[in-house]
Amino acid sequence: MVDIVLLFLLVLEWITIYILNGRTLFSPSLISCSMFLLTTTVFILSNNYFVYDIHYKTIIIIILSIFFILLGELYSNILFSKVSYSYISSIKSTAKQINIPNIWIFIILIFIIVSGIIYFRDVYRFSLKVGNIPGNYFMMAMFVRQSHEYEKNIVISQMTLLSECLVYLMIYCFCYNSAIVKVKSWKYLLPVAAYSIQVFASDNRTDFLRTIIIVCIIFFVFEKVRTDWKPGNNKKIIMTSIIALLIFLFIFRLLGYRTGTSIRNPLRENLAEYLSASIVGLDTYLIQGEPRNILFGQEIFKRIYSILRQWGFNIPEIQKFESFYKYAGGTSNIYTALKAYIKDFTVFGEMFCMFLWGLVINYSINRVKRGSYSFIRVSMLGIMFYPIIMVSIEDVTATVLSMSTLYMMFYFWILKIFL
Repeated sequence: MVDIVLLFLLVLEWITIYILNGRTLFSPSLISCSMFLLTTTVFILSNNYFVYDIHYKTIIIIILSIFFILLGELYSNILFSKVSYSYISSIKSTAKQINIPNIWIFIILIFIIVSGIIYFRDVYRFSLKVGNIPGNYFMMAMFVRQSHEYEKNIVISQMTLLSECLVYLMIYCFCYNSAIVKVKSWKYLLPVAAYSIQVFASDNRTDFLRTIIIVCIIFFVFEKVRTDWKPGNNKKIIMTSIIALLIFLFIFRLLGYRTGTSIRNPLRENLAEYLSASIVGLDTYLIQGEPRNILFGQEIFKRIYSILRQWGFNIPEIQKFESFYKYAGGTSNIYTALKAYIKDFTVFGEMFCMFLWGLVINYSINRVKRGSYSFIRVSMLGIMFYPIIMVSIEDVTATVLSMSTLYMMFYFWILKIFL
């Protein structure tokens, strides 16, 4: 019964946010609320799998967290005067088509393919060392995932990261030309298709979800630019979101066969565990608690601490993986992102962090609204949206507060200058 109360309150909150934000779907609070709606709905439909009753404390924290994201957005709007739609139209009228020479498109295509093959072969060779005796290409990710030991060397890491940045550039060019100068530059989608090699080489489905999220944010920005950021006009955003979700679910299930999770569990249980076990995890943490942190912000800043440790600072090692909890259908160590913020900064600190996310993301959106839709700004907006979209599923903040993001910013800058 308590989960039905959560669903009802989330629906009411979604409607309230939609009205207060001027009927726009491109809102961090609305998107985070939508994700909690998805997670809660799947949890209710899978109740016979979890057989778990959440507590009202969990409901209050989820509802208030989304509300504080909204407060951050509303405060950000105060910092900006109303956007002039005629001003946006005048910027669009002077914009020129992005035209990267075909030879560079070909070079980018080859680079992404070669990077994918090198990464695939490296993962395969590692799988042979950790138990892939039959040499099965399709199942190699299962052995890699079970070992928890694979790490890309510096060359492969930078090649795959640059490939990801190139994918965002190609998507940006396609969406920019389509929205601004009304030209469909299909050639930019060829390197994007080639990126599938790297997707299937990885054993981490969350990385693939990050790519989908950032690509969708780039599309959403230019869909709003196309309609001069006027209220409403949400049909394409809704359709794109549904298509992206279906693509992810298909690839999620397919990649699950490679890691063995799709073989062990039916589709329904597989999705329930990935999308909704996080609510059980949050509730378990709030009720049972965990040992106190040994470092300030050790969950949110764990990548930063890892970097400092590599640079020679004497910083204690912390537990690499989240602790497991039980429910009727099995065990999991997936938590909503709220758990990490609460553990690091208490409930009040977590609310303030949600306020900051709403403030910073909406500030960036307002900068883009004023015509500042450069490749770097739009791509960084996608990266900032990633943790807030994933808030109901797991905490990925640490992957954004990391050296990888600095490398990506550098690559964005280089690509903008030369291409």
